[in-house]
Amino acid sequence: MEYRRQIIALMAMILLTNTLTAADSKPSYYTTDILRLAKGFEIKAFLQENQPPCQNFYKFACGRWVQSNPAPSGGKSSNLDQRVELSYIRRCAAMLASDRCKSDWKVFNQLKDFYASCLNTAILDENGLKDIVFMAEFTAGWPVVNNFQWYQKYFDWLSVVATMRRKMDVDILIRLQIGDPYWNSILLGAPKFYLDRDSYLQEDKESIRLAYVASIENQLRRYFPKMPEKWAGEVAQQVLAVEKRLAEGLPPPNNDMNKTRSIPRELYPYEFETFKDRKLDIKNYLFSVFVKIINGPVYLEDEHYLFTLAEVMNSTPTLTIANYTMWKILEKFDLPRAKVAKDSQYCVNQLREYLPDALNIMFLNTYPINEMIDELQSVWKDIKQTFHSELENSQHLAWMEAVIKQNALERLESMELRILNETEMNDRHLGKIEISRTHYHQNLVRLWNYKNAFYLDQVRERVREHRTAHTLPKYDYVRNKINIPVEFLQTHTLWEAAYPQAILYSTLGYLLAQQMLKGIVSYLGNWDDSSRNKYTERAELFFQQYWEYKFPKWAQKKNTELMDNYVADNGALNIAYKAYQQWSRNSGNSDLEEKEKVSLLSLQEYNPNQLFFITFAQTWCADYSEDIAEFNETPEMWRVNGALANSIEFAQEFQCDLGADMNPEEKRILY
Repeated sequence: MEYRRQIIALMAMILLTNTLTAADSKPSYYTTDILRLAKGFEIKAFLQENQPPCQNFYKFACGRWVQSNPAPSGGKSSNLDQRVELSYIRRCAAMLASDRCKSDWKVFNQLKDFYASCLNTAILDENGLKDIVFMAEFTAGWPVVNNFQWYQKYFDWLSVVATMRRKMDVDILIRLQIGDPYWNSILLGAPKFYLDRDSYLQEDKESIRLAYVASIENQLRRYFPKMPEKWAGEVAQQVLAVEKRLAEGLPPPNNDMNKTRSIPRELYPYEFETFKDRKLDIKNYLFSVFVKIINGPVYLEDEHYLFTLAEVMNSTPTLTIANYTMWKILEKFDLPRAKVAKDSQYCVNQLREYLPDALNIMFLNTYPINEMIDELQSVWKDIKQTFHSELENSQHLAWMEAVIKQNALERLESMELRILNETEMNDRHLGKIEISRTHYHQNLVRLWNYKNAFYLDQVRERVREHRTAHTLPKYDYVRNKINIPVEFLQTHTLWEAAYPQAILYSTLGYLLAQQMLKGIVSYLGNWDDSSRNKYTERAELFFQQYWEYKFPKWAQKKNTELMDNYVADNGALNIAYKAYQQWSRNSGNSDLEEKEKVSLLSLQEYNPNQLFFITFAQTWCADYSEDIAEFNETPEMWRVNGALANSIEFAQEFQCDLGADMNPEEKRILY
């Protein structure tokens, strides 16, 4: 009988992790008992119970993680970020693969159409280059590669470059950026080249240049199989020749001149003539990009590069420039890689890159997450109340001056969670553009045009919000809010309402507390000297603790951000645990036993407090590919063991002897 129950539980866990429908993230047959049973077996499956928890708790909690979650190759890790991201991608793929529905918002059907066009490899192979040539057509035609005569005398490289910048958001020969902190002014400079300056110019880098040319040549042959092999080699050499000459205008690395040239120079319209005399018509370039006259100043990030560009263009054959321009357009599409990489993950990531808001809103409308949001707000309220009490009463914070403590309390009181909703969606006008189910590259150009128009329209306007991609909660200093990404709102990945509260506080509660503390410390510059020095003195103790830890390829560096992370990790664990204890006291003993029962079958030997610490540690289970060059972040093992080694409550729950690795005599406690 017991064996049968174990099999059922394992099947339930497999269903939870692998079976998700686009209509519902929690099918009706997933009862509370099955969800708890499955979670219990998942926790049990990762434990290495022959590893003494007081010796290395991370190995105890995550020792068997790698068996089911090996790291992918290519210098990547399997960790919390990856788990959340892959779960989100799987659910998006299921959502986007569902049938079009007339009752859906038009934007949702457009996302489905784009996804279908991206997956349709057969049509991509047949129409890929044809669509690119059609969408990127410019005056004088494409050189050599089509059936029409190429009209060299009509080829205007600056006009082509400007048009491609407007239509495709591709920087060819000139980089144009709408710049902050220059209040949405125009910045002009050198584009990003494939190789660095030294690789283009130094004699001992010839092997790198040869490999680069061979790569271009091979890709051109895939694009144009009917062209002579000699042609592909000649064009590849032309690309290298142009970039080698342009590299002479780039600033040398680690050079004092570099610092001077990195300061943008303000250039007013009447000064554009300086470049026009060199046959580099900046005024006309800007008009072609923005389709309007730019009257205000622009900023030159590297004037010397632009002078070099003018010299190179004036002395290079027109056909060479045209071939170079053609190659940079093809490089933007990356057709050969797209042909072989077009699986569901690739296509979802395309939408995440170009239409993240629309995709997130579709996700929120497809999967029920209201319960998750309610739980998140509830635990956030408890975390805030716990830290509020700590600020007012904890002896550990007696070092803070009264005025600083009051400022922290006010900042804490106004701090809120921020979750994306439809009113904040930047992609609201997407419905105006045409998306085809069959022409992927035409869709790409239309999306680039759409996104780029939105971007270019910001010139001389107030800086709009730029959301950086992240899968976990992240504090926003400007708005004093913790941004909650849609990816984080998925059920089952970290949290599900059927799980014990110990898991809620050790995962969601901990991650919110961590960002909350980063928000409080972010105002360190406004503290008085005495409080700031006392904080730094205490934070230095954490740094000394972590400096003793060793891990292969971990490049330990001393900087304030890393030190603040150590403090936040430790403080968040303490606050989340105290919030959980307060919830336990409020629940009462009889109710607590039922709510905190995971599965007597799988985890009967661990009490709720021990479960808190186990699931906290398993939040950070990770594996690393052998080809990771260097760790810049703190390895997950030391994030877990470092914080737990400073926890008196942890040592008590697992009965660690004083002096054991996980219960050192000296403990660092700031919050």
